[in-house]
Amino acid sequence: ECDHSGQKSYAVLIGKLDGNQTHPPYLIDITQEEDCPNASIVQQKIRSSLSKLDLVNAFEKFRLFITDGVAYNICAARNLRASYPKLIHITCISHMLALLSAKLVETSPEVNDLVKFLKKTFQKCVSRVNKWRPRTSLPRKRIVLLID
Repeated sequence: ECDHSGQKSYAVLIGKLDGNQTHPPYLIDITQEEDCPNASIVQQKIRSSLSKLDLVNAFEKFRLFITDGVAYNICAARNLRASYPKLIHITCISHMLALLSAKLVETSPEVNDLVKFLKKTFQKCVSRVNKWRPRTSLPRKRIVLLID
């Protein structure tokens, strides 16, 4: 995850995957890098975090790798799969939707204008605001989303 200063943060969480019940994940490692991220850095961070656990049969227990959809994470997942045969790589849906919407706004300004118009329309219509407010928990402070 990239923060506002441009640093790349790596968080490694562990938890039990069970189809019958949910188990809370535990944060085992978090680091920040100023280097340009690439597949080898991601692989190094994952292997370093797993080695701290000293797991028996880690190659069988490391099963799920969730990342944003950038190319170096996809490459890292492919390379890690050679050492961890049961590994499944999943792209985070939030990251995927953010990338898709940024690309859509970039390639089609008309869509951006339509979204702005609809937002203004819904925000200023008192009957719609009153109808939907009880169903949703709106944040008390305004949230500003900047898409590069």
